[in-house]
Amino acid sequence: MKLKSLISCILAAMILTTGFSAGAVSAPWSNTEELTEDLEFSTGVYDDGDRQEEHYVTYYPGGSIHPYLWYGMTSLGDRTVFTEAASQVESVGMRVLAGTNGDYFVMSSGQPVGLVVSDGRLITSDDGNPALGFMEDGSAFFGTPQLQIELSIRGSKYRLGGINKPLRKGEFLLYTADYASNTPASKEMLNLILVPKDDSSLSIGHEIELQVESILNSSGSISIPED
Repeated sequence: MKLKSLISCILAAMILTTGFSAGAVSAPWSNTEELTEDLEFSTGVYDDGDRQEEHYVTYYPGGSIHPYLWYGMTSLGDRTVFTEAASQVESVGMRVLAGTNGDYFVMSSGQPVGLVVSDGRLITSDDGNPALGFMEDGSAFFGTPQLQIELSIRGSKYRLGGINKPLRKGEFLLYTADYASNTPASKEMLNLILVPKDDSSLSIGHEIELQVESILNSSGSISIPED
């Protein structure tokens, strides 16, 4: 399998700075609190007859604060409150100072609509949507990845419709254990169970060699191997 990207590797998809344009308003009030030398928390209140509030963090790269991507307790579509997400992150030895939603998601399933990459590992493909990425030094960049994903079988190449994305008729899709314990349900589906031939993981710009372990016809969801 070969993954090609038209831009640099997206390292994360978590927005640390956000806000909105208030337009013509009266009597604005704002306050900024320094959480650390690298992180500020700001609040703004605007009232033009329709009260609006904004709350955002401003992150300055290059210091001791680093972005961290958290995408579910057990699977990609997990939805939870911030305190539970922070507790999970802190359980691996990190201290959480601030957090926010990193992507739009499908309301029915919790699946992100855009690209998710963590520590260089591809979790879910972009589906044509723009993304925010962080480099190793903490600097951020925006772009539209436009991934081109191909599956090669005995010299024949097939374009994949996506990785860990909703089922679409007439497309090949790849599901990993990051998606969930089972594939999406379908009336009728041909499933190829693939296992890596080494300890390689999916990543942008690299090939991974897979072995067909079994072929299954199903009329519903099937289990996704953890490996």
